[in-house]
Amino acid sequence: LLALLATQLVLPPFISLLVLFGLVLSAWLSLPAHKFKQKKYHQLVIQVLGVILLITTIFGSYGLGRATIADYKFFRANQAGQDSQMVEMYQLQQQAVSLNPYLASYRRRYALTNLSLATALANKTELTSEEQSSMLQLIQQSIRESQAAATLQPADVRNWQVLAQIYNN
Repeated sequence: LLALLATQLVLPPFISLLVLFGLVLSAWLSLPAHKFKQKKYHQLVIQVLGVILLITTIFGSYGLGRATIADYKFFRANQAGQDSQMVEMYQLQQQAVSLNPYLASYRRRYALTNLSLATALANKTELTSEEQSSMLQLIQQSIRESQAAATLQPADVRNWQVLAQIYNN
């Protein structure tokens, strides 16, 4: 039990290790009390550790679930892009960025998608006022997302290249 706890402190908190730790802890707690000579404060420490583990597992599962769903949405967006379904790709990337706003790669790609859609609108011969407004919004969104990517990972040169590409266009 202590080895599993020490592993959690040293290694990244994998869900499988958390579950294993929870199973071992619950099995240990279910043993009859007469087999162990425990002091009263040991029981309190065990209960506090169990509650902390439960809370950590719940929050970790929530974050992991959001990241997994965002990865799936981004995967689907890439598939839609390969099938030339630009509107669906834009919407799926938007959902992926809202689910996991901490990945610069999502924001970079979303910024480039916004720029591509704005360029496609700009290449039309006659634009309505609604299309002009949409084009400006897409450009602004592209700039915001590339700046956010550069803020998340300022050492990644690709973020700055995308930002420069957007300003260049």
